[in-house]
Amino acid sequence: MNKKIFFQLTLLTLIIFLVTIFILYYNNNNVKNTLNNLNSIENLDKKTETSNENIIKDIRYFSKDDQNNSYEIISDYGVINLDNPDITFMTNVTASIYLENSDNIIITSKFANFNNNNYETEFYENVNIVRADERIRSQKLDFSLIKDLILISNQVILEKPGFNLKADKVEIDLITKDSTIYMDDSTKKVIAVGENK
Repeated sequence: MNKKIFFQLTLLTLIIFLVTIFILYYNNNNVKNTLNNLNSIENLDKKTETSNENIIKDIRYFSKDDQNNSYEIISDYGVINLDNPDITFMTNVTASIYLENSDNIIITSKFANFNNNNYETEFYENVNIVRADERIRSQKLDFSLIKDLILISNQVILEKPGFNLKADKVEIDLITKDSTIYMDDSTKKVIAVGENK
C-alpha cells in the first residue's frame, strides 16, 4: 500500500474518531444539562406543591368603628398560611390606633400575627408603644378590638417624664383610656424609678 494512501486513511480515521468523540461528549453534556434542568423543575414543582404560603409585600389594613376610633396596620411584607387565610404573619410592623377624644397610640414591632377577620393582633419582638409623652417597650403585645384592650407583657419598661417603671404586664383600656400596671407574681412589686430633682 502506498504511503500516501495509508497516511490519508489514518488521517481520515483519526478525524472520524475525533468527530465521534466530540459528538458523544457534546450530546452527553446536553443530556446532563437537560436532566439537571428537569431535576430543577421537578424540585421547584415539589417546593410549589409543599408550600402552603403566599407572600404579600407592603400590606395595609384599615378599620373604623362606630365611635369614630380607627385602627391601621402596615408591614413590609406578610405571609398568609393557606390553612388559615384569616391570619397574616407580618414583618416590620407599624400600627396606629386613632382614638376619638384621646391620644393616639403608635405600635411598632419586628413581627405580628394579624387576624384580618376581627383585627386581633399579636405583636412580638422589639415592641415599642408610644402614647402622648409615655413610651412602653416590651417583647409582646396583644391588641383586641373586640375587648377594646391592649395587653403588654414580657420585659415591660414604661418611660414617662420623671420616672420609669418595670413590670410584668400593662393593660390599656381603649374605652376608659386607663392603664393598669401589675406583676404576675403577687409577692413581687412593680419597680418604679424616679428622677432626682
